Parts: sequence; C-alpha cells; structure tokens
Amino acid sequence: MVVGCLGNILMKKSVLVIGSGSIAKKHIINLTSLNFKVYILIKGLHTKKNLQFIKSNKIFFVHSLKDVSNKVDFAIIANSTNRHLNFIKKLALKKINIFCEKPIFLSLKNVNKIRSVIKKNKIIFSTNYQLQSHDLYRYIKKNILKKNILSISLKVGQNLNYWRAVPPSEHSYYLDKKKGGGVIFELIHEVNLINNLFGKIIYIKTLKKKSHDFSNIEDIAISVFKTENNIYGTLYQDMISIKSFRKIEIICKNKNYLFDLLSNKGKIYFRNKSKIINYKKSKAKQMSLLKKNILNFYTKIKDRDYSLTDFEKSVDDLKVCLKMHR
Repeated sequence: MVVGCLGNILMKKSVLVIGSGSIAKKHIINLTSLNFKVYILIKGLHTKKNLQFIKSNKIFFVHSLKDVSNKVDFAIIANSTNRHLNFIKKLALKKINIFCEKPIFLSLKNVNKIRSVIKKNKIIFSTNYQLQSHDLYRYIKKNILKKNILSISLKVGQNLNYWRAVPPSEHSYYLDKKKGGGVIFELIHEVNLINNLFGKIIYIKTLKKKSHDFSNIEDIAISVFKTENNIYGTLYQDMISIKSFRKIEIICKNKNYLFDLLSNKGKIYFRNKSKIINYKKSKAKQMSLLKKNILNFYTKIKDRDYSLTDFEKSVDDLKVCLKMHR
C-alpha cells in the first residue's frame, strides 16, 4: 500500500491513542503524518505534559472513553501491559476496533472472556509486531522452506539507557515485572517471528539474569527451543548492550543464511563462496515499520476482517513467554 495515495482518504479518519510513553509518541507522530485526527486519552496531568512537544491541529485530548466512542475508527493501546486487558474489554464493549501493543497480556487468566467479548462485538483486532512488516521477514517467509532448515539462532540486544528518550528509573514500567517489564516481554518480537516463520515453539528452556540493582526484572535471557517443524534453535535477548543488534542465522543442509535486521542486509553462505541477498538496501527504521503496520491494520478494517487470527497468535506468543519465565 502506498502511503501518499491514502492521504486524502485518511483525512476524515480518527484514532484514539491510549498511553503517553515512547511508543505512543511514535504512533501519534505517524498518525498525524498520515492525516489521521488523533484523540489522546488523558489519565493525569503527566500524559499531557509528556506529549506537549507534539504541535498539530489534528490532536485532541479527552478525559474519558465516553468522549470518543462515536468519533474514532479504531484505538491504539500503547500503555503498560498490565493495563491492556481492562482497556481491550472496555473498547470492545463500545465496538471500537483495537490495535494493541505487544505483548497482549501478562497472563492467560481472562483470555477466554476477552476472546468472547471481541468475537461477540465484531471487533477487528491486531497486535503490533513491527518485524512482520520487515523486508527480511517477508524474504524468509517467501524463499526459505521450513523443511530444509536444520537450526536457527536469533540474537537481539538493546540498551535501556538509549532506546527511550527518558533514561530508565525504578518507576519505569519496563523495569517492573508486575507491569510487564523485563527483556522477555519487551523483546517478544523474536518469539512472534519464530512462531510465524518456523513453526510454533513446542519446547523452550530459558536462563535469565538480572544485572540492574534497582529493578526486579531479567535483562538477559538465553533460551534453547524446538518448534513443531522439528527445527532446533537458540534465542538470545538483552537490554544492556551498548550497541543495538538484531540478527538471525538459519542453518540449512548445503547453505547458511545470515540476516541483520537493523541494517536490512542478508547474505547466503555456501561451502566455497557467499552471495549477498538483493532486496531493499535502506535501513529498517522503527517508525517506518510502525507506519506499515498501522496501514495494514487500516486495510483490515476496510476489508472488515473479523478473524481472530492475530489475537490467537498473540496468545501463542504469550504462552511461550510464560514458559520462559518459569
């Protein structure tokens, strides 16, 4: 879908954003660039203060869901994970379509109830896994057959001090296990990628480490796993690396693939030679991936796609993360 062609169409469309953190800000910037009218739910003075840097005549602050129920085409839930369930239920009962940040929940306790509410009220639902819009994700899905894969290795590292505008503190939700903090939930994208590209994870064992004194969460996790397609693999996640990285290595019988998801580069290694994979050369920036996902979700709304596929896949990812926490 071409962004420029949607400008006039989206001018009359409205979105509710719930949250005021770094990811909410990125969504708001993308939405206004796409000509959406944006309503932001204020749950305290800090919300408006956090977002005051955004200057746009397309942004409106509201204090209650009652103020927007008939005005918005969908809502983006971008607050802490422990608050997702409550807002998903409220929005579904008001028949507002939902685009939810990952992970969907922190436990499986109310999954069946929420599934029923979404289905009964015909809610279009998606979870924001930005790697699903990545060029390399699509390349792997199209070109590498699961039956030829022997093993895979995924590595992702980001530093807490650099990946958000505000330095972490003991009050940061992503450092609080009760709110959904920790590297396993924060970097769940790789779990979603494995489940979707290589088959559902049926076995996983994880070693975890906590290196920050002021937090109660793990910031390093190293896992071994097996998928339903008999693919064995390792997953490394951390929130302490000075230099960010996101890589996938795929081992096949006669060749290896190495992908760098941040630089958007790929290479195939044969016994005596190597070959660069040709596709888009530009770096995969988070803002552009988020924008693609928003546009894909809007297409889902236009097509009236009420399937629960995204919801069920998000639950599958959650199940894996809960096993990693055991």
